[in-house]
Amino acid sequence: MKCPRCQADNREGRRFCAECGASLSAACPACAFTNDPGEKFCGGCGQPLRAPGGAAAPPPSPQTYTPAHLAEKILTSKAALEGERKQVTVLFADLKGSLELLADRDPEEARALLDPVLAIMMEAVHSVEGTVNQVMGDGIMALFGERAWGQARPVRIGSTLSATGPYSVGAQITQAPNYTLWQEQVNARGGLAVKGEGRRPIEFISIDDRSEIETAVRFYEKLATDDKVDLMLPPWGSAMNFAIAPVANKYGYPLLGPTAISAKFKEMAIPYFYTFLVQPEGQMKAVAGLLKDLKAQGKISKVAVAYVNDLFGIELNAATGPALREAGVEVVDTKSYPLGAKDLSPLLKGFKAAGADAFVGLTYPPDNILVTSQAKEVDWNPAVFFTGVGTAFPFYRERFKGAEGIMGIGGWNPKVKFAGAREYYDAHVKKHQKEPDRWASAFAYASLQILEKCVAEVGLDRPKIKAMLDATEFQTVAGPIRFAKGENVATPGMVGQWQKGEFEILWPKAWATGAPVVPKAPWA
Repeated sequence: MKCPRCQADNREGRRFCAECGASLSAACPACAFTNDPGEKFCGGCGQPLRAPGGAAAPPPSPQTYTPAHLAEKILTSKAALEGERKQVTVLFADLKGSLELLADRDPEEARALLDPVLAIMMEAVHSVEGTVNQVMGDGIMALFGERAWGQARPVRIGSTLSATGPYSVGAQITQAPNYTLWQEQVNARGGLAVKGEGRRPIEFISIDDRSEIETAVRFYEKLATDDKVDLMLPPWGSAMNFAIAPVANKYGYPLLGPTAISAKFKEMAIPYFYTFLVQPEGQMKAVAGLLKDLKAQGKISKVAVAYVNDLFGIELNAATGPALREAGVEVVDTKSYPLGAKDLSPLLKGFKAAGADAFVGLTYPPDNILVTSQAKEVDWNPAVFFTGVGTAFPFYRERFKGAEGIMGIGGWNPKVKFAGAREYYDAHVKKHQKEPDRWASAFAYASLQILEKCVAEVGLDRPKIKAMLDATEFQTVAGPIRFAKGENVATPGMVGQWQKGEFEILWPKAWATGAPVVPKAPWA
């Protein structure tokens, strides 16, 4: 047996050269298989043992030591060809004490000791579908991510939601919990079903817009131009949606707005924007219809109206006067107040002095807390006390000890007879340890159901998604939804009332889950 280092002849059976002490076996640098000196190709994996010209074979490439099933995923994935930006974890691992162990050893002997260790390290990385990026002497460099190399690229969905500022209460009750619930449910099923691509995980790209319209507009521009997200979801509230809808429309992103109420959306003719909630005229006709019915029963006679001085309140108020006049209900006073108002007691005292026995507040969640607290403080308890967005939120019920008899905008509860409604309610409670609101939570979830159905049937081609939105009636946890020129025309205006812990639907009568309790109970 000839020594590979000094070429001395050695008898068969020796493991080290009698002349120079070099190892007489050749460990394959790729798989660590033991080969005889002079052999050119490994008997374990077929890789060359020495490079042309007699030099040692170069270190194996990642393709060589990556398991075949992972290599196939990497090389056939779309991301491998196009490139992809992602967050990864980089691991550097080496053999502790290797310098001392190998200091006086021949290189071949050192290699024979190291290779089995490196093989074990690589096997551990591959067992969790990590990727060994480099082999470096006595160590390796490995990459890990929440999505391994070769897995389907995520469907990236961008949005802003208010976590601070006056819009944060509504956003964190109505939209944020439903977005995270849906994402978890879909990813648990293996991802969003995309026509022609199979399932892909959902990844949200979102920031706190701080209830600042300019911040939201800038971020939606960034989502479209820099991030190039696949889909978009809307922010919270009418004013925010009004500002960002033109941005989404400019870049051709269908935007399903479950918390936007404004007739101006129709006037602006924004083809890619869709509203779910009943718009001002339809909503206030529902309120007027109920009040007309109660007046005919002799339960109310005079109405006072307060509205928040922003797009939401102004438009609802513009629809309120005509609707009440048509219903034959007298309005004794109407007052506006600024967004973020801290004291509404003078306004309420004026309504009390005017003899109003029905109050209609076109309000946001923080205003509801304020106006309800101060009505109690000034000892005004009209027969009908109706407030706007937030009345149907469970936290409002808890804040006012059941809020018994208080009415508000809203038309959903877990008793409705829509497919999946009860299951949605139970899943929301299980996930977040709190109930969905009875106003727009179900519509927020329904918007995601609709988006999911469209992507499954037409893929991520946004014009095709729009075409499907325009042509389809969708069955959701919030009931049937059908769009005509971007407006949901399948859902009627509705009024609800807290009764013994549940927000019962009062109007229209065809959708009712309870009858009106008038006059309302005394303040608790």
